[in-house]
Amino acid sequence: MQAPYQFRSFSIEELFGQVWQTGSINRQHQRRLKRALLDRNMNPDERAAVDRMLHAVRRGWLKLKR
Repeated sequence: MQAPYQFRSFSIEELFGQVWQTGSINRQHQRRLKRALLDRNMNPDERAAVDRMLHAVRRGWLKLKR
């Protein structure tokens, strides 16, 4: 089984929870999402979590902070 993708001990699951708790994606979150999308070793669950966050931004459920 593949280990979850980590951003310096910051997993996709933690990022997902933090983003939904705050209701927004800040610059740091954006950088982490970008790195995750460029990584080809994400498992399907992690990929689905990233896709859900991006979909939520498009729908207006999550805000982008600049």
